[in-house]
Amino acid sequence: YIIAGGPGERPEWLIESLEFAKRHGVDNPVFFLFKMLAKADILAKAGGLGSELLTDGHESTGDFLHGVDLRNRFVKPWQVKAFLLLSHVLFGPGILWWQARRSGWRYLPRLVRYVVRGMGRGFSFYGALTYFIFYGDDHVSDPYLRPPCPNPGWGWRLMMAFARLWLGHSGQPEPEAVPTVGLGAAMMADVDDAGSPGPARNG
Repeated sequence: YIIAGGPGERPEWLIESLEFAKRHGVDNPVFFLFKMLAKADILAKAGGLGSELLTDGHESTGDFLHGVDLRNRFVKPWQVKAFLLLSHVLFGPGILWWQARRSGWRYLPRLVRYVVRGMGRGFSFYGALTYFIFYGDDHVSDPYLRPPCPNPGWGWRLMMAFARLWLGHSGQPEPEAVPTVGLGAAMMADVDDAGSPGPARNG
């Protein structure tokens, strides 16, 4: 899953996430809106990353279509929502078509039944449809495995050019990547320092 609209979000990073999912074949490319958890550590750091917590952020629900918590310096809330809908347009039809071909005639009745029940529980038609495509039936346990497309066609390139127009660019340099050590590697290093045979000595 790819989460959009988090602290410090930039428009060029949103475009990069679409390009990555398309060109490298991300399995089941599903995009979420960022939702801030109460008392999360990132809440204290959001201001330093150029993000402002919206006053009603924790009072709104968080799902595919709602729940924008932050007003970012370079990306407006409406742009994040529009980006999410764009991701549905770009990847949703391919996922739906694959699911329908796999399930055959049973697909449509299952979809209708799911959407009707969802709308009965307060979801919009589009919200219920989106949930069915990404979560309904066996779509989580047996997801669509999108093949890579390193050289997209003119339609994709045109959509990306359009997206860059209304998303813009932050004009900021890329932040320097800070290498981190995973928990497992850190534990092995501690053992190695204590005198036990470590991975380097065994290798």
